[in-house]
Amino acid sequence: MWEHEILEKTIYDLLKFLGCDKYEINIEEDKFKITKNMDKEYTNSFGKLYPELAKQWHTQKNYPATPYMFSCGTHFKAWWICPDCGNEYEATIASRVNGTGCRKCAMDRFWHNKCKKVARINLKTKEIEKIYNSITEAAKDCGFKSSSNITSVCKGKKDSVGGYGWKYIE
Repeated sequence: MWEHEILEKTIYDLLKFLGCDKYEINIEEDKFKITKNMDKEYTNSFGKLYPELAKQWHTQKNYPATPYMFSCGTHFKAWWICPDCGNEYEATIASRVNGTGCRKCAMDRFWHNKCKKVARINLKTKEIEKIYNSITEAAKDCGFKSSSNITSVCKGKKDSVGGYGWKYIE
């Protein structure tokens, strides 16, 4: 009962502020109307201007907020669902508009790019002796302190390192 009284007072104050003289308060009906009005597409809202990003909005974790309640530059931290991996994460609306996406996917891309497969080539026979998942793995296996020399060979800056030729495997 006490919560309903607070809610009625809040609705009363809101209606008075909006200039409504005559009103009847029905908590369930008013809650529905208010929630329904919150979903209107405002011209300059994030949801209206970036509908593809708005599809990633986590409706359950952000409830009752919607993408249509915020401007594009707001620093409101919202929950998102990555369309690629399904990861749920928090980020500001402004950062999403500026191109920031799922951290998990970003890290996966980073490691995928960093971990290019590399082949160790016998210089006499010109045949591949071994394929490694990464230059780092190859350097450790061959006892090198650094992987930079293997990188130099793969990029054509050096002919060989450790008595082997090296090349990236696509």
